[in-house]
Amino acid sequence: MRILLVSDSHGNNEALDELIAKWPNIDLYLHAGDSESHPRGIYPFRSVRGNCDYSFDMQEELLIPTPFGNILMRHKKEVSTKKLDDFAVKVFIYGHTHVPECVKRKGVAFINPGSISYPRSEFGSTYMVLDLGKNVIDVKLYSLENDKILKRYRVSLVEAQKEEQEKDQEIPPKDEVEELERQLAVIEQELTEIRSKKKK
Repeated sequence: MRILLVSDSHGNNEALDELIAKWPNIDLYLHAGDSESHPRGIYPFRSVRGNCDYSFDMQEELLIPTPFGNILMRHKKEVSTKKLDDFAVKVFIYGHTHVPECVKRKGVAFINPGSISYPRSEFGSTYMVLDLGKNVIDVKLYSLENDKILKRYRVSLVEAQKEEQEKDQEIPPKDEVEELERQLAVIEQELTEIRSKKKK
């Protein structure tokens, strides 16, 4: 599933139209708020209401079910762990800071595409393309000016506990097993000799 993600366009609808034209084969267009436009003016983007938006046709947050897990989107980053847990959120999308970010916290990917109008990072005006799969999300940060990939993130959507279980279940390489068995045999031999000496 491919998602085009933008935020904080602040009236720059021409840039949104250009992105739609450049990326026609997208499954979901998302805007994390502060478009300063009516939802019809930024269609097909689905948007939440930012602190500079005044359209009552926008919701404060959107919960978007996908075949690969739930996406929760709101303009500001503040969200409770309980809400993320209650809605089984895999990806949390936000804007407001005008600074791109992609980090994983307690099994949830926190993603901010930055701003396409008033950037506050060294990357300049940015947007993201997300390829969402069963266990992994591939995130590319693009420059609005030249569409070059500025940064790439690969986030596992597997829960932390499951990841640890999978690590525990990993079988060591054969040579490591043989070395451990050899060391164990030496230790057992030394213990046998020590016990024998004690009996004497």
